[in-house]
Amino acid sequence: MDFIGVDGCKKGWFAVTLDSEGSWQIYLYKTIENLWNTSNLARNAIR
Repeated sequence: MDFIGVDGCKKGWFAVTLDSEGSWQIYLYKTIENLWNTSNLARNAIR
C-alpha cells in the first residue's frame, strides 16, 4: 500500500488504503495497535 487514511469510529479505527495502481481497500480495526501493526508499511499517511 502506498497511502492510508485513518479515522476513529464507534467500533475502533476505520482505514482506507490506496496503492500506486489506484486499487483501494477498506479496513476496520478494533485498536490503534492492530491498525499500526497491519498498515505500518504505508509510505504516506493522509490526515
